[in-house]
Amino acid sequence: MWIVLGGLILLLLSGVSWARDAACGDELTLECYLLGQDPTQIPTSCGGPPKACYEIPEDQTLAQRDLVQQHPRKYLKVEDGLVLEKTPAEKDQVDAAEAALEAQRQEYQDETSASTGRNDLCNTPSMQALTDRITTLHNTIGDQITTQQTTIQGQIDAMATANLATLKQGLTALNNATATMGKQLNDRYAKAIEGLARCTVARRFVR
Repeated sequence: MWIVLGGLILLLLSGVSWARDAACGDELTLECYLLGQDPTQIPTSCGGPPKACYEIPEDQTLAQRDLVQQHPRKYLKVEDGLVLEKTPAEKDQVDAAEAALEAQRQEYQDETSASTGRNDLCNTPSMQALTDRITTLHNTIGDQITTQQTTIQGQIDAMATANLATLKQGLTALNNATATMGKQLNDRYAKAIEGLARCTVARRFVR
């Protein structure tokens, strides 16, 4: 009889929900607050895995629930097994981090938005159109090189009868022209590569 009675008691107890609340987090954050939850059996809805979970003492339960209901979770933390409100300085840090994250998100959004015009490579309608743009850039640079070569050759031909001083001046001019052209070409390619790289990174963060 006692065995049967004991079995019934265990059966009844198995259906009783956990009486205490649980708080999961650390001195930086409150990850979740659960009502009547066994702290060793945290549900996936809490995220996870949580850093640490604590059973709330019965005499603190009502105060803890009020605290959690009255403040955004981002302004709460867990210390010594209890939920506490963060200090004004800690709240300022939270707000600053959120503002920085939002600024970064907006920067990525502007990078890919057609309305801002910041990076039109991000708004090319198709891969073929993007390929055509890159091909056009390549051909433009190629034409610029050919034109510069023709100009330089003409200047060289004009030096055939020049004296040493004139020849020196001519060669200096050619050297400067070559350096200028090289910088222009480098700037074109660098700008295109930067645009594609910025667009690629921004697309990863903007959905």
